[in-house]
Amino acid sequence: MYDAAPIERAITGRRAVRAFLPDPVEPELVRRLIELAAQAPSGTNMQPWRLRVLGPRSRTRLEKALVAALDDPSPREEEYRYYPATLREPYLSRRRKVGWDLYGLLGVAKGDHAGMRRQTEANLRFFGAPVALMLTVDRDLEIGSWLDLGAFVQTMLVAAQGHGLDPARRRSSLASTGSSGASSPSPRTRSWSAASRSARLIRMRRPTGSCRSASRSRASPAGWISRCAPQPATAVYSVSTEESWS
Repeated sequence: MYDAAPIERAITGRRAVRAFLPDPVEPELVRRLIELAAQAPSGTNMQPWRLRVLGPRSRTRLEKALVAALDDPSPREEEYRYYPATLREPYLSRRRKVGWDLYGLLGVAKGDHAGMRRQTEANLRFFGAPVALMLTVDRDLEIGSWLDLGAFVQTMLVAAQGHGLDPARRRSSLASTGSSGASSPSPRTRSWSAASRSARLIRMRRPTGSCRSASRSRASPAGWISRCAPQPATAVYSVSTEESWS
């Protein structure tokens, strides 16, 4: 008999947070979350994710650079589009409602450009989270690898929720910012931000194996299940070596 309750609680309890306590997150826990996220599925086991862990000092340098670029009037071009140039329904209404709900909770009225500017800067400062993670993919990979990154991020978010952390999944560009879900600021939330600076690479692997022949299984809705031994999983990430995370 399977007990799905803990997994369901982690999934349904996840929320997007916009304000965090400065309490440090233990390095061992961050490493464990990365190990769990590396178990996410990927097409043909490519595992295209690359992760950078930012501690307080390296993150502060990055934040200063991002805020300086925000104030730079020079024209900029995004490397890729997160949203289409013209957003249609029902996506437009959903996005607008998230924005209205969020800014309403923050007391930022329509036309309050200074208030919106403050919130944009807070985004670039990772909303005060004690740990930030930067996830990237190689430029020469295609859309399938982006889907794999989504699986990696979701696995990490659910794992973090299961360990008592409320994460904030966010994207950041100097032209615009966005994230999934609306929530009230929660200054009492002990949390971290999943969003660089390369340092040593740490590799973690699970045992290599291969698929065996498919066999009949009543547990499979289709009646057949491919039984596979564990495939190699590598979590490649860099950690700043110049500082203590605490």
